Amino acid sequence: MRTSCPIYFGSIEVPLPLLLAAATLLGVIIPLIFNKVFLSRRDRNEDDQRRFENSTKLLTESSAHAADLEAAIAKVLKKPTPSADDVRAIMKAGEIYIATQRSMAHAVLHNLLSDTSKVHDFVPRIVEALEKSLPAYYSALPRVCKKVGIPFEGKFTEDNYETLFRVAELYDHAAWTRVRAMLASGAS
Repeated sequence: MRTSCPIYFGSIEVPLPLLLAAATLLGVIIPLIFNKVFLSRRDRNEDDQRRFENSTKLLTESSAHAADLEAAIAKVLKKPTPSADDVRAIMKAGEIYIATQRSMAHAVLHNLLSDTSKVHDFVPRIVEALEKSLPAYYSALPRVCKKVGIPFEGKFTEDNYETLFRVAELYDHAAWTRVRAMLASGAS
């Protein structure tokens, strides 16, 4: 003797334990998805604050490292006979500057920044690096190395700066086109 009424979907009888398991699963999954898609006000505020802090930190680092690279290049280019230490200073400042630019590009691509700073601060700095700073670096370093007698094989190529080029392509296509044209002409 059966004590419960069978449940039918169309002409298919669904066992009650299966129906309860499905309902429980949906009762857990739907709220999780809803919370993931629609953040609470507190969560949005925390997310905005985190993005603001990321933006501030990266902008500060970028400014400091750009100034260090510029100073290292200017100092060495003024010397009539630079030393190997001068070359190392430029290379170290360049590596740090480039690493910061890559971090900025990753932050832009992974949406880790406030939207305002992304558009008004980060993209212009990345474009400036592609159009001015990196070409200047790759122009000055071989000249300095030649004066010191150290071979330098480095080259400014799109493959070496893929994330920076990706940001320029997505957010400032005209700059991306200019830099690619400059590289194609060999003007870097």
